[in-house]
Amino acid sequence: MNSNFSSLIKYFPLTQLPFTLEKGSEHEFGMNNDQFPASVFDELVAPYLPFEVDEFTEMIPGVHYRTLDNKYVIVFWVAKLLSHSFYLFTYSEDGEWLDNAEVAGFFYENGQVLHRIANINDPQSIYIVEAVLPSDSGILNPSSTSKWVIEIKPDGKFLQLDASEL
Repeated sequence: MNSNFSSLIKYFPLTQLPFTLEKGSEHEFGMNNDQFPASVFDELVAPYLPFEVDEFTEMIPGVHYRTLDNKYVIVFWVAKLLSHSFYLFTYSEDGEWLDNAEVAGFFYENGQVLHRIANINDPQSIYIVEAVLPSDSGILNPSSTSKWVIEIKPDGKFLQLDASEL
């Protein structure tokens, strides 16, 4: 195993399934976890982020768990301007990065405020519900809600599937 990956995973305590990622989960991460060193972040996380890190970006390590075929899944929270997100990264048993997915959070996108919640019941599946938050009435419109599942394939890659029928 890559020695830097061994250092990285220490900042992500092993968690029990099931768990939910929603607005507020980041507070528990911040209370329980330390920031990882810049050298480890620069080598094992930053190159794979789907966005640019700037002076307004804040990241908090969360937890990790293992898939059925022993891939590592790390969970962390990222705050950027107008976006607070939970990301999952998969790594091989040897610490090689495999894939990433933004699975939950609170976003401003296309003039709308979106709230996304992820429920992880088993090591291979992430169930996601997203709703457009109303700006005035405070009442959610069910037609603005979408659902999907992200499966973790045996190669550690994420596959998004429609779950509107669930």
